[in-house]
Amino acid sequence: MENYNENNIFNDEQEEISDVHMLMKSWINERCSPDILPYNNLVNDLLEQLEVQSEIIDSNKNENVNAAFQNMLCQQEMDRVKFILKNYLRTRLNKIEKYANYIYQNPTYYERLSDKEITYCEQYKELVDSHLLKSSLETAPAFLQNLNENNMIVKPTLDEPVFCRVKEDIGEVQIQGRQGISITINMKKNNVFMLRYKAIESFLEEGRVELL
Repeated sequence: MENYNENNIFNDEQEEISDVHMLMKSWINERCSPDILPYNNLVNDLLEQLEVQSEIIDSNKNENVNAAFQNMLCQQEMDRVKFILKNYLRTRLNKIEKYANYIYQNPTYYERLSDKEITYCEQYKELVDSHLLKSSLETAPAFLQNLNENNMIVKPTLDEPVFCRVKEDIGEVQIQGRQGISITINMKKNNVFMLRYKAIESFLEEGRVELL
């Protein structure tokens, strides 16, 4: 976000632009990944910056025409950042709803969620389970009322193919191909591959590749 007053809120414009760029990359990775990725804490920082910036705009509403124009430009940039934030969080919430039962049974996933997302996941699962029991399973035999059977739980499909770009030279990597046959590929910087997600999952976590 650009700031019309160089002495206010964003003293390091490059750092702020980098934050927005990094969040956009997180959004793209999240949208293209079949799994839930670790929560990006930049969300909290940008939300705080947006709140402060909004207060500055409000305090300068009655200034001259030049200030009004600067306010308009700043508001447009804020709207851009809000768009990225909303879509990043919406993408994650869609996955949380889809995999709520799986997350609930695998507490290690809680480390990937924010506190609010954990609360949302638990409340969502409770509401859905309650609805299913009351609407269709209440009169069924007890052994059919278990909603946590393994074959009823939707899990992330880690074998799903994804497109990725290599951000740094990784070297030769063995990848499982068709019929379980291993192949070796040379992952050089800026190369683009379509591979099974689980084959590049660790590289994505380390920031050595990005999804497309």
